[in-house]
Amino acid sequence: GRGVLPGAAVVFEETSTSTRTNAVNSLQLAAARGWESVVVITNPFHQFRSYRTFRCAAREVPQSQQPRIWLARAGAAAPMPVASRALYELRLQWDIYREVLAIAWYWWCGWLC
Repeated sequence: GRGVLPGAAVVFEETSTSTRTNAVNSLQLAAARGWESVVVITNPFHQFRSYRTFRCAAREVPQSQQPRIWLARAGAAAPMPVASRALYELRLQWDIYREVLAIAWYWWCGWLC
């Protein structure tokens, strides 16, 4: 089955306002707790930027405390009712455009590795 390994610690970093700050904050938590691995769970179209942002942010943690970064895909959202299909498609397009712009911004800032 799928799920969390028995005995694994699950921590939600909820203070960040961006993928970048989520990576920095999460990796600081991991370093403080001595964790050897971190699993980043996100939706499929956000995986590219998330993983590379975490990899880059890991360089800011002392090498001896850098955890291994794993990536997991979040479960699919519930299906949309037919009446909202057009709204769903519009939202999906917006999310994709936003992600492409965010990738460009993160690359320009040097936050992707």
